[in-house]
Amino acid sequence: MKKKIAIVTDTGFQKKEFERFFINNLCKEFDIFVFDFTKVTNPSLYKIVKKNQIKLRNFYKVNNFKNFENFFLNKKFFTTILNINNYELVVKINNFFKKNSVSVTLIQNHFVMPFKKTLFQKISSSIYTLLDKKRILLKIRYLSYKKKNTFHVTNAFVCGRKALNHSAIGRETKIIRSHSNEYDIHLRSKFNKQLVNIRKNDYAVFLDQYLPFHTDAKIFKKLNSKVSEEKYFPALNNFFSLFEKNTKKKIIIAAHPKSYYSNKDKNFWYGRSFYKNKTYELIRNSSYVLAHTSTAISYAVILKKPIIFLTSNEYIKSYDNFRVHGYADYFKQPLINIDELKEFKFNSKLTKIQKKVYKKYFDDYIKFPKSSMIELNKIFINHFKN
Repeated sequence: MKKKIAIVTDTGFQKKEFERFFINNLCKEFDIFVFDFTKVTNPSLYKIVKKNQIKLRNFYKVNNFKNFENFFLNKKFFTTILNINNYELVVKINNFFKKNSVSVTLIQNHFVMPFKKTLFQKISSSIYTLLDKKRILLKIRYLSYKKKNTFHVTNAFVCGRKALNHSAIGRETKIIRSHSNEYDIHLRSKFNKQLVNIRKNDYAVFLDQYLPFHTDAKIFKKLNSKVSEEKYFPALNNFFSLFEKNTKKKIIIAAHPKSYYSNKDKNFWYGRSFYKNKTYELIRNSSYVLAHTSTAISYAVILKKPIIFLTSNEYIKSYDNFRVHGYADYFKQPLINIDELKEFKFNSKLTKIQKKVYKKYFDDYIKFPKSSMIELNKIFINHFKN
């Protein structure tokens, strides 16, 4: 009889989540049950994702927490994987699990690099927050959640040395050294096909974050978008034109996985080509990577590509203000404000990477030193199947 594993989510269960938790592979070894709270915690998101929900044989749309508790305990799951964003639900679930001694497993697909703000950045950030009621409310909710949430997971698949600092990891947590989702894709890269009509090293790739439209701001955090469509795209494309003129490299867009661009949206990019779900392949054959703070920066590190970081006046005033400055400082790479750019001149800094810095980031945030070289699903299955 197969062991039962539960996955509890409130972000919908679409293709991205299906692949993130390697469901095809896990279903061969375990009975997988998915409990989806999206309709309860985030009705706005549910309206967006419900058409593309991937439903397994044991897929349950949760409407009532009490019913969930009774059903969950009766199933006697071997372990549970959490994928929850709602602060209130996290506390509620964790208290329930703690009370009933439920085994919980953390799979670190990513671990976001923290950074220290300068005194000026701290003051500016505080001012921008005080001027935005939504950000004040989010800050209050987060501090309340942080105070109440003292739950530690049973098992943690960690993707780097710094990932050991995750708040859900305690003294009793079983640590399994592994790697991030980006390294998993790198391991599978030999099966990736070359993109047609794109010559190697003949272009730079921009890591789109779908900034004016991304659901993380409006739907998850209940905040305003980091940038506006009206200001962001003209300034960005102005930089692209200057970059192309001075480097003789065209720019290709790696569209964000959650984006919904259509052919008519080429107007956003002033006719430039864009590809969705091809980020690794685009970075692999590029000369440079242009980015804000995308997790896909890990691909640039793995493939040893120089990164040019971009910000804007709107971005600096947003809830994510100055994070891009932290990345640029860490990697010792150029940072360009696309709103303040008068001209762009190519220089040798654009072609260089700090090898020691890239190695440190790789060990701290991408792959735990001396961890297995096999895919994450195999590490997971090998750990639990016996």
